Amino acid sequence: CPIHASVTVEEVERAKALRDYYEKEGTRAAIEKERAAKEAEEKVRKEELAEENARAVEEAFAKHDAVDPDVTELTSDGAADAGGKVIGVFPKGFRGTKEVRESGLEVLKQGLSKFIETSDFAERKQVMEDLSDGCIVMPGSFGTMDELFTYACDRAIDRHTKPIFVFNFDGYYDPLKQLLANMQEAGFMKPVMSEAVTFCDTIEELIACCQK
Repeated sequence: CPIHASVTVEEVERAKALRDYYEKEGTRAAIEKERAAKEAEEKVRKEELAEENARAVEEAFAKHDAVDPDVTELTSDGAADAGGKVIGVFPKGFRGTKEVRESGLEVLKQGLSKFIETSDFAERKQVMEDLSDGCIVMPGSFGTMDELFTYACDRAIDRHTKPIFVFNFDGYYDPLKQLLANMQEAGFMKPVMSEAVTFCDTIEELIACCQK
């Protein structure tokens, strides 16, 4: 004989609700999976861009002068390509040295994420220090040394505890390393301050130090 089953309206609604729940959960899981995949792809892309930029910067150092503006441009472009922000901090009216002005080189780079104008160089250094999580010293001259030692002095008097990395490309900063050693040996610098400055011989080593 046939079997008859009676189903209440409440049971039907409960079944529909359960079906909708599993459909939504399946959709949510699919969305989450797709999001995770996109994040993984983006991470790989940024890592590849960072590696490409590191090689480009190192090649630029090998090809040009250590203070060639191409190196600075490659570094800032690489940071932007990897999704980072490039902030320019310049004193009011600054257009570079006489040689730079006469060469027609653009000092104030276009395409910055943010541009900050300060009243003078002292304020510029303070703003850069405040914005930074650490200091990376590229090969440079008087201005670079001024910024390095200001950053280091502020650390020595406990104004910050931020790391200081010196990119010692092709031994460019070997004399500086020896100078710090001489200061320590002569008793003018405590070992803790000498150890606060980390010298990195390659871009890969520099990146690894920054990621610690």
